[in-house]
Amino acid sequence: MEKRANGLPVAAILLGLGFVLMGLGLTLAGPALADDASLGRVGDGVHPLRQTDVQMLAEEVRVKVFPERSEVEATFTLLNRGPAVDLLVGFPQALEQADPERAEFGDTALHDFHAWVGGREAPVQLEKAATGGQGFLAGETAPPESGVPGSPALPSYPAWYTFPVSLAAGEKVEVRNTYWVKNTTWSNGEVETGYILQSGATWAGPIGRGRVELVLEGIEPYRVLGARPGNWRLEKENTYVWEFADWEPDQDITLHFSNRPGPAFYLLVRPEIDALFRDGRYAESLPLLDQALRDASLAEGERQVLLFRKALALQEAGRLQEARVLWEANLDLSPPPGARAQEVLPDKSPARELVEDGYRLTDDPAAYYYLARIYRQQGDLEALSLLYHQVVNRHMGLPLQRWLELYLPASERVRPAPPVVARAEIELDHIFAKGRPLIAVELADPDGDLWQWSLRAWTVSGGPEVVLAEQQEEVWYGETYSKQARVPLPPQPPGTVIYYQVSARDGAGHVAQSGVQAWTLPSAGQPSQEDSGFLASLCKFLQVLQFISKFDWPGAGAHQH
Repeated sequence: MEKRANGLPVAAILLGLGFVLMGLGLTLAGPALADDASLGRVGDGVHPLRQTDVQMLAEEVRVKVFPERSEVEATFTLLNRGPAVDLLVGFPQALEQADPERAEFGDTALHDFHAWVGGREAPVQLEKAATGGQGFLAGETAPPESGVPGSPALPSYPAWYTFPVSLAAGEKVEVRNTYWVKNTTWSNGEVETGYILQSGATWAGPIGRGRVELVLEGIEPYRVLGARPGNWRLEKENTYVWEFADWEPDQDITLHFSNRPGPAFYLLVRPEIDALFRDGRYAESLPLLDQALRDASLAEGERQVLLFRKALALQEAGRLQEARVLWEANLDLSPPPGARAQEVLPDKSPARELVEDGYRLTDDPAAYYYLARIYRQQGDLEALSLLYHQVVNRHMGLPLQRWLELYLPASERVRPAPPVVARAEIELDHIFAKGRPLIAVELADPDGDLWQWSLRAWTVSGGPEVVLAEQQEEVWYGETYSKQARVPLPPQPPGTVIYYQVSARDGAGHVAQSGVQAWTLPSAGQPSQEDSGFLASLCKFLQVLQFISKFDWPGAGAHQH
């Protein structure tokens, strides 16, 4: 007889747990939880709770993202490629693990969960997962009947929302779910939301087609820090879209944004002005702002904050031309000498917090966003194009860049360009592990959509390859224009030839590779290749000095005695 716990087959619960966790592991990774962090969760897809021949033909997801919560509506088209089947499908009701201390971090539950099958609302049960000796607890290894052989210790879920889906042989049915979840908020002011796609791998075969939309509500474009995977596009000003076909899900969707509107909003300058801005009463603050700006003792950072607030107050009061003049007078809109937006400039990603020498208007993406709104209202395409290229050159962030591109013709946008492997060299670590080889990598992307990079290093010594390093990573949000990394390799004996290759991929699918390169580890006392290059350059420099010294320069001895 099959073991059951609270009405659910234990094997079915465990199978679902194992697969769900594969989907959740990457999505919940992020900054370490601080004491004042609030753990939420992201949207998730429907899971079969036992092995099945049913395939997910389509997945259509719309997530409305608010500052504190996300509302999910997901529609799945299922096709039964096997005999008639009565499926039990479900969602983990919450993500709390067996450790009760996890619960204090926040709310990880699905709220107001509803399900429809074939257009009819399905009865949803909230059922406790197996516990005690009957089920799968944190710290245990999944038993063989769980369908996760050799699985490491995994956490358990306290409960599941479950509902039945019956399909005849060859039948196709539509399943729709709605619910809302609380976003995760980190102590640094970042908010995380998204949607789990990897759970779709629990169905038979690949997902036929899919579309996921994250629609931002009340979150300005400049507050978005970034989104993953990197192959997203922006629609309708506030909608991030991912589409895929014939896909075995191996990534989840995440989006990070700031829960603060920008430093100039929350930096304290004058209590009365601060209060008016908190309430959105910008126009009423203008007399107070003028009075404050007449103070000759203002620190420069404080003055910059007040200028931001005055320009925004004028803009919100409908005095667009006055606001435009003030924005333009305090933003450096002149392009760097000889620079074009297509060129890769030094990384100058704006700090979203205070810079060391105080707040600077020219480093605040919010200022460029509000000025761009004026240009759009006034129909000034030329000014908008100039501002856009400044945003690109200053690496203000891909979300703001993509938002501006919605209002520019293709001829004014940065040309789509592949990433560049600017550097891929082996050098010796002279700091942490003297003499140990490491690979120094520098990547760049002219249009700011760098997504992934990978590295592989190996040796060959009269036999099969010995892999020294192999990794693939997504770049972080502030690194989509340029990325630097140093990858240490295991110590090798002198004379070892190390082969390596670096690749980079952007959101448009362009791939750049360094090609296979070789490097020989020098013997003791022998200069490494980079040291040899430095010595050669030094010798040339000394030769030039020696050549110059042969000339009798006019006035060279004027002060000699």
